[in-house]
Amino acid sequence: MKFKFEKELRVGQVTEVRGKKVICRIFENKNGPYVFINGEIIKNVTIGSYVVIPVGYNLIVGKIEGEYAVEKPNHSELYNEIELITRKVEISILGTYDNDKFTLGISYMPLINSDLYIAPKYLLDNLFVFSSENVEDDGGAISIGTDIDNNLPVSVSVEKLFANHIGIFGNTGSGKSNTLAYLYTKLFEKYNFDYHNQFVFLDFSNEYSCSLTNNKTVVHLSNEGKEKLYLPIAAVFNIEFLGNLLDVAEKIHRPFIKDTIYEFNKCENKSIHKIKNQLKEVLEINHDSETKSKIAINCFINDAEDNEFDIFYGYSLFISFTKYTKDKLKLDSNFWALLNRVEQQCNNLKKFIKFQSKNTDYKDIIIIDLNLLSLENKLIISYLIASRYYNKFLNRTSYNNTFNLIIDEAHKILARPSAGESNNFKEFVLNRFEEYIKEGRKFGFYLTIASQRPSDISSMFLSQMHNYFIHRLVNQNDIDNLSNAISFLDEKSFQMISSLKVGTCIYSGLAANFPVIVNIPKLDEAVAPKSKNISITANAILKK
Repeated sequence: MKFKFEKELRVGQVTEVRGKKVICRIFENKNGPYVFINGEIIKNVTIGSYVVIPVGYNLIVGKIEGEYAVEKPNHSELYNEIELITRKVEISILGTYDNDKFTLGISYMPLINSDLYIAPKYLLDNLFVFSSENVEDDGGAISIGTDIDNNLPVSVSVEKLFANHIGIFGNTGSGKSNTLAYLYTKLFEKYNFDYHNQFVFLDFSNEYSCSLTNNKTVVHLSNEGKEKLYLPIAAVFNIEFLGNLLDVAEKIHRPFIKDTIYEFNKCENKSIHKIKNQLKEVLEINHDSETKSKIAINCFINDAEDNEFDIFYGYSLFISFTKYTKDKLKLDSNFWALLNRVEQQCNNLKKFIKFQSKNTDYKDIIIIDLNLLSLENKLIISYLIASRYYNKFLNRTSYNNTFNLIIDEAHKILARPSAGESNNFKEFVLNRFEEYIKEGRKFGFYLTIASQRPSDISSMFLSQMHNYFIHRLVNQNDIDNLSNAISFLDEKSFQMISSLKVGTCIYSGLAANFPVIVNIPKLDEAVAPKSKNISITANAILKK
C-alpha cells in the first residue's frame, strides 16, 4: 500500500525499542487533541489510536496502549513547567504492511529515531477488513460492528468465523445475547442455506423465538407435551444414552438394558398389543408368581399406551421376567429400582420427544425452546441433539455438510459437577461435549457457546474456542479463567474487560488479524432477543 508521508501526520519519533513494545516521544507541537490536514480535522494520537512507523519500503503498524510524561533534564529557569515535560507513548506492534498486504506479527523492528505517523483513514479502512469479498477465498465478508477507537466498520470472513468454534462471554446485561443474535442474523441475511447446512439453537430462556430469520422452525418444549421434538428412534434407544441416563451397573444391569434394546429394535411393527399379549402369557405360565411382579405386569397391561416409550418399558418387563428372574418371577431390590428408573424416564421422555417419520423433518434453522424444562431434561435434550448430528457427521460419506450447534446460557449444561455433587449423567454429557468440541471441527460440527459465567464452564471449552467475543466481566475468577485459556489477547485487553460498556466487546480469534474492541449494533426491537429487563414501574402509578 502506497503511504503518503504527509508532514502533518508525522507526530513523533522512536526513542526506545523493547521487544514488541516501542516507546516514542511526541513532538511538542503535536500534543493537541486534533491535527489539521488539507482542511480535514483528524484525531491526534491517544490511547487506542493506530500508528505507522516506516522502515525502508515497509510499514510497521502499531497501537498505542499507554502514554506518560517525562521531565526534561534541563531545569533552567528560562523554561516554564509545561516546556519541561516530554510526552511519550507506548506502542504495541501489531504487524507489517508488505507489498500492500498486512501480515500479523513482527517481521521488522523500528529503528531509533524512526518517524511516527498517525495511521490515515485509507490505511485503517483496509486494516479492519479481516476478510475478502471473494466467496471462493473465505466465504465473503460480514460486518460485525465498528471499532470504538476509530468508528470504522470491522469485517470478518464468514468461513473463518462460522466454520469454527465461537465463544461469547459477558455478564448479564452486557449485550451478550444481542451479539449472538446479531452474528447469526447477518449470516442468514447474506446466505440462504439448504439441507447441507443445519443450525440448531438451544434456547434456555426463550429469547430467540422471534429473532434471527423468518425461515426457521421453532419448537417449544414443556412437560405438558403440547409440542414435541422429533428425533430418530436410534438416537434414544441405544446403550450409550440409556445406560448413562439410567445409571446402570456395568456388570449386572447393562446386559439387561442391551437385551431390552435388542428385543425392542428387533420388532419391526412395534405395537403395544403385542407386548401386552406377551406379558399375559408370562403371567399364565407363572400363575403362582410373586405378588409384586403380578401387580407390575397388570398395571402395564391396563395402563400402557401405544407409543414407543411405553412399548420399550413393556419389553424391559418382559426381558426381566423371562431372563433375569428367580423362582416365581422374583427380582431383587436393585433390579426393581432399575425397572422403576426405566418406567420414570420413559414417562418423562414421552412428554417432549416423538419419533421422526419421513414427513416430520425440520427446516435447516431450528430453535429449540427449553425454558420450561427441568435442568435434567435440558441436559437430555442437549445431549440427544448434539449426539444425533455428531454421529451422523462422523459416519457420513459426503463432506459438503456442516452443522452449527448454538448454546446460550451454556454454563447450565457444560459446568463440572460441584464438589459433593454426584451426577453421573451430567458428567457423561460434559465428557461427550468435550469430545465434540475437540474432534467435531474436522467433521464439520461447530459449536457456538454463550455464557455469563466462564469460570463455571469446563476449561476445555474455553481453550478450544477459535473466535472470542468478550463483553464486560466483573468477576475476577471469570477473567482469570479466560486469561488462562486464551492466547490471542494481551494483558492490556484483559485489563479492559471489567470496564467495557454495554454492547461493546473485545473480539479476537482466527477471523481477526489482531484483537479489536468492537461496538456491536443493537438489533431492532422486533427481531432482538427477548432479554430486556422487565420494568418495575411500567404498571405502577407515580404518586403526586
